[in-house]
Amino acid sequence: MIMKNITSLYSLGIIFLLASLELVAQPTDTLNVGVLVYDEVELLDFAGPAEVFAAASYYTDLYYFNVYTVAKKSLAKSQGFLDITPNYSIQNAPASDILVLPGGGANRVIEDAPTMDWVKKNHKDALHTLTVCSGVYILNKLGALEGLRVTAHHKSLPHLKTILGEEYVAEDVKFVDNGKVITAAGVSSGIEGALWLVAKIAGYEASHRLARYLEYPYWKMDNGNIAFDLQNTAAILMKDSNVIPHFGLLDVLGHRALSRGDTASARQYFKTNQSLYPGNVLTYHSLALVLGSGKEWVPLTYENFLIHAEKEGIQAGKSMYEKAKKHYPGWKIFSAQDMYMYGKRMVWAERYEEGITALEMGIEAYPKVPRLYLELSSLYEKSGKTKAAMEVLGTAKALFPNHEAISSQVKSLTN
Repeated sequence: MIMKNITSLYSLGIIFLLASLELVAQPTDTLNVGVLVYDEVELLDFAGPAEVFAAASYYTDLYYFNVYTVAKKSLAKSQGFLDITPNYSIQNAPASDILVLPGGGANRVIEDAPTMDWVKKNHKDALHTLTVCSGVYILNKLGALEGLRVTAHHKSLPHLKTILGEEYVAEDVKFVDNGKVITAAGVSSGIEGALWLVAKIAGYEASHRLARYLEYPYWKMDNGNIAFDLQNTAAILMKDSNVIPHFGLLDVLGHRALSRGDTASARQYFKTNQSLYPGNVLTYHSLALVLGSGKEWVPLTYENFLIHAEKEGIQAGKSMYEKAKKHYPGWKIFSAQDMYMYGKRMVWAERYEEGITALEMGIEAYPKVPRLYLELSSLYEKSGKTKAAMEVLGTAKALFPNHEAISSQVKSLTN
């Protein structure tokens, strides 16, 4: 069946995206994103990266970005008009895996000893610290920029050159990555720095699709400067059997190799990621880019599969899924979130049978995701198939005996 109104269903998808983030099963690798706010903080400096990380969890099955704001006071005011009630104070905030230091009135932070103590500890323990605009001066006060290449708002660059040296200041780039420390230029550049960090953690395609959701078409990996040996860093990590690098590290290396026309290296990076993350749809999406350059048939993956299914109908999507299972056992061509959202959109469109088909495919590919069973049961119920709804819930109850939502839905249907 050809979709009658693709655009309207995508619009519904955006609504559901925001509503469903809390429903996404949080992976074991949860990353705390602590965003410092203070009086005179520049609005987009903190709101841009926060928006990126808050929406990023939808686009990866592997990571959940737990975003929160932190301040010394119970209320901060941005740019003289926006009152911010922080989630935590510097006394009780969780430790940050990713620390975001926005600019604006950065001197207010630098001159406040308790806040600087909090920044120092969190920066030391964090996996990554992202500065935006004059937030770079906060790290400089701690002596954390020694030997690093940095950037900031273009009006700050002359002063940065005088205190750090011209060779350590990058112009005309949106961000500079030194490994742990990422510095972004002014205002909107925090979006770019955060998108790069999402790519380095969760994969290039996750960040690319996230940028599309944000209506931010300007983002590219080469908008920034990678001021450290990314390839050597990956090689060192791969030698340590106790450390598994984030999925995105090898993925961006593969995409960078592809951009140079080096398909052999790209294939090696992507195949290694497949061995490390066999359940992640993005590893197959990246592999498809390499395999698709040859003569062999490769299924559409990730968003490309969704577009095909919504344009040509879910039965066409199912045919591709069945063919992919025969040609590439274990190959993931969609994510659990996408099938869940597809089912939700079909509810709104009252196209229950299509939603049922999509969710059945989702459960077959991802049998350990409770919300797929819940949504399939709901669709069966709405289409008048109460017995089938109960059978799905019975299976789900056996698989997830302590799941409250499943138990609640079983009671609702039996009463």
